Amino acid sequence: MTARPDKFDFSWTQANLPAILFLCLAATGGAVWNLARPAVAMTDRIPVDPVRVAAAGQKVNPNTASSASLQRLPGIGPTRAQAIVDYRSARPAPAFRRESDLQAVRGIGPGIVRQISPFLTFDD
Repeated sequence: MTARPDKFDFSWTQANLPAILFLCLAATGGAVWNLARPAVAMTDRIPVDPVRVAAAGQKVNPNTASSASLQRLPGIGPTRAQAIVDYRSARPAPAFRRESDLQAVRGIGPGIVRQISPFLTFDD
């Protein structure tokens, strides 16, 4: 009696290699293909608003800046920005001649002034 060939003979012959490769890919969920592409593509990154990037390079003059412009400064939210606007409108121009003058505004101390001083400019 001769041995009957098995229907599912997956030996490592050249004829069976495509089927074995397909089964490996199916079992791993295509993880082998994911190795070929980078984990994070350049298109997956967070989009950058060019207007905000350009505005970040500009210095803010606390004597003339709007409340929205002042809020771009680190540590300055809507309340502090409005306090700066209110303070300068109650005084003769220019209300601020140097960074330390901002400490007269309620809620702004030396720590905040140190944070925002690189981003400030003043009238000469």
